[in-house]
Amino acid sequence: MLHEAPLRGLTGAIREKTAPAALGANPATFLRRFGVGGEDLASMASPQGAERLLVYRSLVHNRFRGAVEVSLPRTAQTLGATRLVEQVSAFIDERASSSAYLRDIAAEFVAWAVPFWDQDDQIAA
Repeated sequence: MLHEAPLRGLTGAIREKTAPAALGANPATFLRRFGVGGEDLASMASPQGAERLLVYRSLVHNRFRGAVEVSLPRTAQTLGATRLVEQVSAFIDERASSSAYLRDIAAEFVAWAVPFWDQDDQIAA
């Protein structure tokens, strides 16, 4: 399909933990890993293109975090802002959501996080 590689590049920019550093250091190298080439690579790896990818990443991460905060306010409070951001980012990096609906993100996040929380003395069982 014509746009598969750019979509894979965008997905990588959103999901991969190392994407911000990689896009800052050498966006073309990062995007080539996903098969992005030609005019798409030139556009996406330009300074404006790399910045745009990071904006999309920020939008998705903030939307996921917001969905968790709204659906699980006590969990968000227990984790604290910094830890919540870290855990939501790790969730996106490792698994993300299989649903197209924001309402499903919190349940998928909890299912992913419970094994970590079970081993954490700071989080009540």
